[in-house]
Amino acid sequence: MSDRDPGRWLDRVIGACFGLLLGAMALYGAVQVISSVWLPLTIGVASVGGVGLSIWLVALRSRWRSW
Repeated sequence: MSDRDPGRWLDRVIGACFGLLLGAMALYGAVQVISSVWLPLTIGVASVGGVGLSIWLVALRSRWRSW
């Protein structure tokens, strides 16, 4: 078979189309997963950050008073 065979060219085009379709489906799925997890993840990070900041400020204030 040579490279000029129409069947081989058509197979490459169909393979590329299926590859693009699978890539688009994977990207869509990844975006859906991230969008469903984003809000709880953001709330959790903000809560942990707020607690950590509060603890740090209390420790800093207690150290400042001991001087």
